[in-house]
Amino acid sequence: MFEAFDASGSGLWAERVRMTAIANNLANVHTTRNPLSEREPFRRKLTIFMEGNANNSNPDLGVTVHDIIDDNAAPRVGYDPSHPDAVRFSDLFQVDEKGQLTDKRRPEYEYLDAEGFDRLLSKVGYVEYPNIDPVMEMKDAMLAQRAYQANVTCIEVSKQLIHNSLQIIA
Repeated sequence: MFEAFDASGSGLWAERVRMTAIANNLANVHTTRNPLSEREPFRRKLTIFMEGNANNSNPDLGVTVHDIIDDNAAPRVGYDPSHPDAVRFSDLFQVDEKGQLTDKRRPEYEYLDAEGFDRLLSKVGYVEYPNIDPVMEMKDAMLAQRAYQANVTCIEVSKQLIHNSLQIIA
């Protein structure tokens, strides 16, 4: 009977971790730089669950958070030339000591063929945003909330069942 507490408790913990990841995703929906201030959009965090929980009295019951991983989906792209992280011509060409653009490509783009470089030039003014869909995150948050509520209900029912059993015995 007490195994229900273990199973539901692990579910509560797992859903809390999931909700934290979702909140982190929503908080970073417009973050276009990584912690090193490099122009790299935030990556959506996904919570991976695994059945069973070694911390329970019965390890086969419950759930555990196996890992929190970065979603490797492509970033969203939006045109906003005024954004500080928008691709600029100066990102593609070398700048001389006076701060003027030269006609020489930056070394990392030197070996691109004309077609590849034209595709790169077509990205000028665009910003890479995180691969986060706020509507999807809200849906996931609602699912996590419902799962959390279900686990709380399971604990309450188990408590009531134990209470009623003790009243019958006493």
